Amino acid sequence: MARDFFTMDDFELTGRTVLLRVDINSPVDPATGQLLNDARIREHLTTIRELRHSKVVLLAHQSRPGKDDFTTLEAHAERIAALLGRPVRYVSSLFGRPAIDLQMAYEQNWSNIAAFTYGAMHVGAALKLGWRF
Repeated sequence: MARDFFTMDDFELTGRTVLLRVDINSPVDPATGQLLNDARIREHLTTIRELRHSKVVLLAHQSRPGKDDFTTLEAHAERIAALLGRPVRYVSSLFGRPAIDLQMAYEQNWSNIAAFTYGAMHVGAALKLGWRF
């Protein structure tokens, strides 16, 4: 039966860089910045784990500036690291020096690197995983 869409199974993704847009908005305590619930993060773990032989960039955002639950995704990165059992390195921007440093790390084939980036224009965050098994 013909499909009108592709799935990850239709592509050889081993060793490739995969951009994965995820919705991980989570309730945040405005006083502490701590995540109050990680259910949306957990919803994406199966897909992220299936991409373990790829370099994965998760693109996301948390709310909008001026709202109570607006924050960088640093706490999200820490929670994802804990859930995956892999290091996650928060990176402060999708652009400029932080992004360049991260790319250089990947070019040097550092394994177990992950970066979570809060970017300009509310684009959001990138979680970049470099796994080797």
